[in-house]
Formats: sequence, C-alpha cells, structure tokens
Amino acid sequence: MFLMVLGMIVSGAGNLHAQMVGKVPLSAFDTDVLALTASSTVVTKTFQVDNATSVTFDLVSPANNLAIEIRTPQGLVINPANIGTIGGTFKQSTVSHVQGGGIFSPFTLIGTHYIFTLPSPPPGEYLLTIDGTALGGANTLVFTNMFSDSPIAVALTTALPDYQIKDHIALTAFVFTRGVPVSEAAVNVLVFKENLTSEVPVLLELKDDGQQFDSIAEDGIYTGVISAADLGLGKFLASATIASNPPGLFRRTAGTSFSITDNLATFTGSFSDQGIDEDGDTLLDRVNLSAGVSVLKPGRYDFTAKLTASNNVSITSH
Repeated sequence: MFLMVLGMIVSGAGNLHAQMVGKVPLSAFDTDVLALTASSTVVTKTFQVDNATSVTFDLVSPANNLAIEIRTPQGLVINPANIGTIGGTFKQSTVSHVQGGGIFSPFTLIGTHYIFTLPSPPPGEYLLTIDGTALGGANTLVFTNMFSDSPIAVALTTALPDYQIKDHIALTAFVFTRGVPVSEAAVNVLVFKENLTSEVPVLLELKDDGQQFDSIAEDGIYTGVISAADLGLGKFLASATIASNPPGLFRRTAGTSFSITDNLATFTGSFSDQGIDEDGDTLLDRVNLSAGVSVLKPGRYDFTAKLTASNNVSITSH
C-alpha cells in the first residue's frame, strides 16, 4: 500500500517549506524487543490484531531452541505442532547475514526466525509466550514482530535523508485505513543514535491538530519538529509507536532514518532571475538564476532549481 504525500522541510530560521517526497509505503506492522535472562526464562508479549484476513508473527533470536506458543482472544493455544489444524503454517529458518532493510525490516534480521502465519484471525489480543528454559539461564534477546493485511496502515518519514546541525527536522507519521485518514491516534516517536549508544533517546509526540507545524487537522498526517542541534551529529533512527486513542483497537510501529552533519553552506537570502529570449520571438528560451551562498566548508556543491508551469509541468536544472 502506498500513499502520495507532501513532505516538509523546516529551515534553521523556523520557516516551513513544502516538498513533494513521492510515494510513501504504508504497512500494518508492530514490533517489540524482549529479554530472556536467568531470572526471566519465560517472557510474554501481547499484540493487538484488527480486521485482518491474515496475520504473521515473526520472532527472531540468536537462540534456536525456544518454545513458543500463541493464545488467541478465544483462548485457543497455538504452537508449531498444532497450527496446521487451523489452516496455519509454521516455519523455522536462520538468517546468517544482513540482507538489507535494517532494523525496520525484521525478516532480514540475523538469527533464528520462528514464523507463525494464522488465517482469518479473530480481532483482539494475542498473547505470545516465549519459553527459554532450554537456554540454561543464558541471556538473549527476542525480537517480536507482527505483520497483517489490516487496512489500518501507517508510515513514518522525514522530508530529507540528510540535515545540517542548524536545521529543524520535521517527522511525519501517516495513519490511514483504505485511504481514509485516521484521526485522534496517539503517535509517539523515539529518536536515537543508529549505533544504539547509551545516550538517552529523545521522545517526540506527533500531532494532527492543525496547530504549529501541522498544517491540516484530522487529515491522518501527524507532525512534530525537533532541532538537529538537540540531537547532535551522526546517523539516527526514529521509531514511532502509533496506537488508537483510546487504546485497544490497534497498535502499529513505523520507522525511518536520517543523518545530521556539520553546517556546510547556507543561502544568504539574495536571489535573482532573468528571462532570456535568444531568438527574438518574444518567448523565453531560458531563465538565468543566481543566489547568494555563504560557504562554511570548502567542497563541491550542486545548485538545483525547479521551474513549474501553471499546468504543473516541471523542469529541473542542476
């Protein structure tokens, strides 16, 4: 499922600019990380399933001998031995190297994958129980992931992949059901260093209330702005938890990434343009553009301009 959206760029001065960012993929995905330890050899995780014709639970761990069961809202206990009796499937496989996609594509995570697929799942809470008794007290992590074909799908994005330390960054979450905006969701984003250092993640609440940086209320597009200076330099991951408000109907997870570099160059605010008629037919053949730039760090820079006519036909020049 894809959504054509209008992204946002916020300059260091706080000015809001619009930029078409193209198609954004939406998904009905949720995830969490659990820890098995000597004192907690059995852990549980609850997932909310809603209006889906199929649901897949993918549990990933370095351990290949976990005992896992799923309890449905009706109390039916499903495990690898009996899942076939309800028309479901179970597959256990090992991924030995990263295949691309990173933390937000769990099927590519290194480790043993325990994959349960259930057809026609009744809506409600599904309780996953992970028993690590066979580990003999060894510590290990378990990534628990849920995928469904529910029509309630979400995404998280930024307008640009790269920012400078002077910039403000607009994080935007999209929450839709069959193309219809879902309003009044609770959207909270954690922003943290890509290398998962001990620095405390930054928590940001995204709003769809038409206030501040959110342009239109209740359009299914939730926005929040964070200063790059508050994060520092480096590569960052942002993970959004998106849930119904009040809770209980649905819960989703979405993620994105971006980087922050030191200030390189800035526009001074001086711009000029001049239309050129080269053949004397009173029609413009080209447009000369100039812009004042303050270069803070020597290097090669590209200047890009986009001219859009009244019929929405565009020409881009570098």
